[in-house]
Amino acid sequence: MKTCIRRFCNEGHDILSTGDMRRVLSERPVKGTSACVCEVDEAKITLEVNKIDCFSKLHSVQFEEKGIRVWRSYRIGRGTEISFDQLVLKGQGETGIIVSEKFFPLHNAHPVTESSEEENDWDDSNISMFECSKPGCVKSFLTFSELESHLDVGDHCVKDERPSDTLYDKLRRDWADRFTTSVNVTENEPSEPNIRQSENASIPTLYIVIMGWALHRPRAGSIRLTDKVKKYLTAKFDLGEQSGLKADPQQVSNDMHKTRDKQNRRLFEREEWLTESQVQGFFSRLAASKRRQQAHSEIEHNPKELFQEEKEAERQQLMAHICNELRPQHPLSYGALNLCECARDNKLSLFNVSLLK
Repeated sequence: MKTCIRRFCNEGHDILSTGDMRRVLSERPVKGTSACVCEVDEAKITLEVNKIDCFSKLHSVQFEEKGIRVWRSYRIGRGTEISFDQLVLKGQGETGIIVSEKFFPLHNAHPVTESSEEENDWDDSNISMFECSKPGCVKSFLTFSELESHLDVGDHCVKDERPSDTLYDKLRRDWADRFTTSVNVTENEPSEPNIRQSENASIPTLYIVIMGWALHRPRAGSIRLTDKVKKYLTAKFDLGEQSGLKADPQQVSNDMHKTRDKQNRRLFEREEWLTESQVQGFFSRLAASKRRQQAHSEIEHNPKELFQEEKEAERQQLMAHICNELRPQHPLSYGALNLCECARDNKLSLFNVSLLK
């Protein structure tokens, strides 16, 4: 159906609603396929539920007859039981679904072919891979389309016992035999006769786990790097800057496991090993620090900017000197007279021509 709808859309048609999809499937029929368009009356939505507190912290949910049981860690402890009465405040009534466009007739449906009940050969070519999902039905089919046709129009065959196991039954049985038992392997185990070993192998043993194995590991805090590690990473970073080939954090992390000093001893202990993300974070901080230092030095030692600053300072000094020369200097005096005080006391009118000469 997806291929049919995609091909119809690639031909230049628009598919904007469910009605358009039904029209595509009716015009470009797919074998054994029919479709209809339904609408739900949203006004009849009556379901009301309570939210579960701290739902994001829950990692395991088990549905039971009277409610659900939740755990924060996988099956650690009895868990917390929440009844359906606490979850569902009001149940959902009739939805009032409306079929606006009915099913169109099937086109060239596959005939239902039943697998022979007398065939017990496990050849891959004769194995029926698709079983009926109806409880108790023993029919199986070679293709999925035959199974769909059987579920739509076929008659279910219910029997008490199946004549032979299917491939799924065999896979389920093998899976259960392999993973329901486990064997503890210990070193320096004393050798015993083959008969004793065969008897012990047939007895399932329980694997004892340490308490808290299912709990989430806490996030590791920030690790303070030693001077030796900082010096090694800085040298790697500077070498990459000089050569143009930046160091790969993953490769640097691997090299820290194998690097040796002049006495052919390991340069770093196991506690000093860093992961790829830690090395990358150190390189990022180092690159940012170098960029800040470079920008600061460029501002301080740029000759053009220094020359412009000196020129601006000289211009400001010259303008201040000119202003001081042009503006009047107080107090203004004439001979022994203070003209500013005379103007304040209105005595300028007392001056005669002979005095001013």
